[in-house]
Amino acid sequence: MLIACANIMNLLLVRNAAREKEAAVSNGTGREQWRLIRQLLTESLLLSFLGGGLGLLLAAAGLRILNSFVPADLAVLRETD
Repeated sequence: MLIACANIMNLLLVRNAAREKEAAVSNGTGREQWRLIRQLLTESLLLSFLGGGLGLLLAAAGLRILNSFVPADLAVLRETD
């Protein structure tokens, strides 16, 4: 998990470094800085919500798979509220 988070962080840093040129050009052409900030925030929030949702789905599926390996005599582990 730590390696996956580090890889994602590295990809985001590289992406932001490439976006610096785009930000400089848009600021030079008179584009409002607030508009660029909103765009970057929207992209970041969308990525984080999609990643969190996918993580929850994978965790739920993983729990079901792991629960199928619980022996019948340990039925207490199978009970969910």
